Amino acid sequence: MARVNLYELGLNLGIPTQWTWSAGFGYVNRGTQRYFLAANGSLADLPGLPGNSDVDASALPSGRVVVELESFCRLGCSGPSSETPLPLDWSTAAPLFGRTLPSDRHELAIGFRWFDQPLFIVARWAEDAPAADITAIADMVRSIRADPAPPATGEYRGWDGIGPSPASPLAA
Repeated sequence: MARVNLYELGLNLGIPTQWTWSAGFGYVNRGTQRYFLAANGSLADLPGLPGNSDVDASALPSGRVVVELESFCRLGCSGPSSETPLPLDWSTAAPLFGRTLPSDRHELAIGFRWFDQPLFIVARWAEDAPAADITAIADMVRSIRADPAPPATGEYRGWDGIGPSPASPLAA
């Protein structure tokens, strides 16, 4: 797997070396921001949902797998309300927004909170996609790491690290 840095978030993740990807902040629609997009083929021909540019799982071409890192914020943000420890566990992924898809198309997501920002890894795939590419979804999710690792003390991404609990006077 190749490592991709997501500098805006202070994270990195691994992706299969043969996949194509794009990293960087961009708006999908008024409520969705995309930080990362990867697929086992071209990104240019991915079908979009009507009225926005999010990937349409129901129209995904045969054999394709797509993974995105997104946030869903409009008047408020969707996602976990407390910080999520890494690594993430893809087995906890659930259907996204309860959309109805054709039986041969799939869409699952796992939400996590990273330094008070709710984020989602969203995976979409066609039933006939290569098994190795479908398996790569869990590997990518599990590979998400802090980059660089947050220090035990000092400032990190606007947050003050006060050290391990036993060293903190508040823990006494």
